[in-house]
Amino acid sequence: VFAVLLELAVLGVTSILNHSPRIPPAIVRTLSDIGLPFSLYRDANIWLINLIALAYFGQQQFAQAEQAYLKALELNPAPPAEIYARMADVYLAMRDYSQAYAYMQAYLRSTPEGRFADAIRARMAKIEASGVLTKQQADEPPQ
Repeated sequence: VFAVLLELAVLGVTSILNHSPRIPPAIVRTLSDIGLPFSLYRDANIWLINLIALAYFGQQQFAQAEQAYLKALELNPAPPAEIYARMADVYLAMRDYSQAYAYMQAYLRSTPEGRFADAIRARMAKIEASGVLTKQQADEPPQ
């Protein structure tokens, strides 16, 4: 699946580089079918970066996934809330609990009733109960 995501991202980049005003409909349909609707993203570049980051994450290349998501945040200071949830997943995989927690908070601030809200609240409760964060770390914004 992740190799397919990377391949689709390359096709999308090619489309943009060829000055196509939109992502090819077949790619949009395929991604919608696997739960990655293009409509969440106002900017094709953010969408493609998210797709590339997901592919890196799926291949357990967490540092590359982190860099891709940071680039998405750099390009759009008000990204879709899903980016925050994905960043939290990356930091959880890297065992950077303070950053993961900070991005979970950012997700909940952005969309308190979003589709990942309940799962994120549950993860936050586990982190809090585990004692891996100090009160100060839990209150820090994402870096």
